[in-house]
Amino acid sequence: MDFFYAEALNETDQTILLCADESRHLQKVFRKRPGERIFLSNGNGGIAEATFLERQRNQIICRVDSFRHIPPSLPRLITVAVGVIRPNRLDWAVEKLTELGVGHIQPLHTRYTDARSFKAGHIRNVAVSAMKQSRQAYLPQVSSPLPFSDWLHRGFADDSVRLLAHLNPEARPVHEIEIGSLRPICIAIGPEGGFSAEEIEMARESGFRLISLTDTVLRSETACVAAVSQLWMRFNDSGNQK
Repeated sequence: MDFFYAEALNETDQTILLCADESRHLQKVFRKRPGERIFLSNGNGGIAEATFLERQRNQIICRVDSFRHIPPSLPRLITVAVGVIRPNRLDWAVEKLTELGVGHIQPLHTRYTDARSFKAGHIRNVAVSAMKQSRQAYLPQVSSPLPFSDWLHRGFADDSVRLLAHLNPEARPVHEIEIGSLRPICIAIGPEGGFSAEEIEMARESGFRLISLTDTVLRSETACVAAVSQLWMRFNDSGNQK
């Protein structure tokens, strides 16, 4: 069955009214008809099996047949902070990070950030579409861009793991980084020009450790996916947290 987004969905609902966009998508793109069954996700762990009942003006009413809550997985603990890049590449990064299930995406303005365009509504739509396509129970939080220094000064959980991807000779591969028990992880990825020496020093003062992802220079959006994938594989392969 196909997935649709119902932000207001909760476990006590017997029926749910889909928003105009989702209703249009259900009828015009998927050509669903009354009586057909679908999945609904509220983006906050809730998944429901539902039945298309009827159309009310430009919205669809569905009967909620069953509801379950999906526990969050490891990637939900991951925040990816990435320097703002060109819109099409940022779209790709948000799409893939959503498919991987990360909990938070934080765009950053850094010294070498060239792109400044950020359309919050568009980016959210990209995340919603990726959540539905990958049949996720969770929608990541995508925040508005912050200056790198402001993001560092906002503070982090005391037990969080803080990592910054860089080609610095001192950077260590992900599998060599001591992480300890399962806890929040923040990964900082630079824009196309990378992080400046001053920004790296600021990050180190805030408890960040340098990691290397490959021996080659990756585009920012590729580095985002590589970093999350390597962390996920490390935990899955080990069978426990190291």
